[in-house]
Amino acid sequence: IRRWENVSEKRVRPLVEKWMKEAEKVVEPNEKGMVSVAKLYVVMKDLLKEKNAQAITMAYGDNPLPVPCFAYTNLRDEATPSACEADIISLLSMVILHYVAEKPCFMGNTFVDLKDKTLIMSHCVCPRKMEGYDTKAAPYTLRRYHKEKFLGSLTAFVKMKTGQKVTICRLSGDLKNMLIANGTIVDCVEMDSDQYCRVKVKVKIKNPKEFIHKTSGNHHVMVYGNYREPLKRLNEILGITTVEV
Repeated sequence: IRRWENVSEKRVRPLVEKWMKEAEKVVEPNEKGMVSVAKLYVVMKDLLKEKNAQAITMAYGDNPLPVPCFAYTNLRDEATPSACEADIISLLSMVILHYVAEKPCFMGNTFVDLKDKTLIMSHCVCPRKMEGYDTKAAPYTLRRYHKEKFLGSLTAFVKMKTGQKVTICRLSGDLKNMLIANGTIVDCVEMDSDQYCRVKVKVKIKNPKEFIHKTSGNHHVMVYGNYREPLKRLNEILGITTVEV
């Protein structure tokens, strides 16, 4: 917090201008909010370098810091796994997929629609380089975080590719098991409501009911491509039991 308070606006002004220029559209966010998030982003970058760290997560909502959504989008695209809501389990899952797939991950709350056998994942942080760190960044729209009470409230809608094969996984809290599921993206929409996270993606999976019974929690991480077999081999090396869906 002290670092963030001491970052000069002059330092982050070029970054804010870059974000605004690259956006296809800016809906609610203003420059003041973008400056606050840009300051948080550079503080995160400084800390990662100082600590020689390769991943990051933080809690938010109980302090003056802005929500880190768009900071996380940028960090993930830069090959730094960044998990929402101080979720260490999701962060470790992201780190594993980062090394196995060499791509950034989407992380989200999960819901199941049994009627059309889809898994719904929803959150406010989507990387722009889901196809790989060296690929062209996808277009984005700058929006506010879905709850206005936080300073900054800067997030982005990035539309994921329909028809894309994906791998979804989650480590259990005791790190003894990893759930792995595969599916295909059938829809990705921008939620135009302050009641819901901005990015909602629907994934067709083989057995959603089995997914409900086998998963160990809410947050899951998703990466483009089928990495079931490499993950199974890695789990065997690490002594982690693979739970397949």
